[in-house]
Amino acid sequence: MRFFTTVSLLSSLLFVLLVVSTWHVILTSSKRDYIMRIKKLSMKEFNALERNANGDLINMFDNFLLFTDKQVDLLSEDDYSRYLDYREELEYEMNMLCEEFA
Repeated sequence: MRFFTTVSLLSSLLFVLLVVSTWHVILTSSKRDYIMRIKKLSMKEFNALERNANGDLINMFDNFLLFTDKQVDLLSEDDYSRYLDYREELEYEMNMLCEEFA
């Protein structure tokens, strides 16, 4: 019975982590409200992201989970490298969390 409880708990935790990792939380400065976003960025929103003089994204961390496959393909080499780093860090943190609660 304990094995099934542990497996059930771990499955539930992984599901929650998957859902939470796809949410985008923004703390608005004026109202201090939390806004959750699950929907991927549209091309219009992607093109409107702030960029430096070289065309690289300035703050990709807030949005990298919301990129579509097509948008990832459009990233510059530097942006793509940062994107992979962010994904790797997220995977590492999720694994550490699973180990801690396993």
